[in-house]
Amino acid sequence: MKSQQSLPEELKQIQRRFNQWRRTRSPGSRIPSTLWEEATLLARRHGVSRVANLLGLDYPKLRERALVGDNASDPTPASQVPGFVEVDLQQWVGAAPCTIRIEKPGGSSMTVALPGRSTGELIQVAQGLWGQCS
Repeated sequence: MKSQQSLPEELKQIQRRFNQWRRTRSPGSRIPSTLWEEATLLARRHGVSRVANLLGLDYPKLRERALVGDNASDPTPASQVPGFVEVDLQQWVGAAPCTIRIEKPGGSSMTVALPGRSTGELIQVAQGLWGQCS
């Protein structure tokens, strides 16, 4: 793991808060929701594995929270989230079936099963469904 000095300040701060909580908690007590919310937000920014290892959290639990979690803490501006995307399926009738999976670095993903087309057309559909995937 990278040295403590190379960590972003926000990761150092949450690590200190988790360490303080662990020193003062009652045995068997659950992690406070405020700490989970902070860890979830930072996992979206810095990666689930990095944050889970740093904070000593269960990777699958943190990943689930980062993927599903509270959308209110999602750093993606609402103006960048598509509300509804219409796809004309008539053009896909009779083509070979295929599945596309789109993943963003923050961990969110989407899988779409389509009757199929060429790679270029699949890219257009993916961009239409998810945006430009910046």
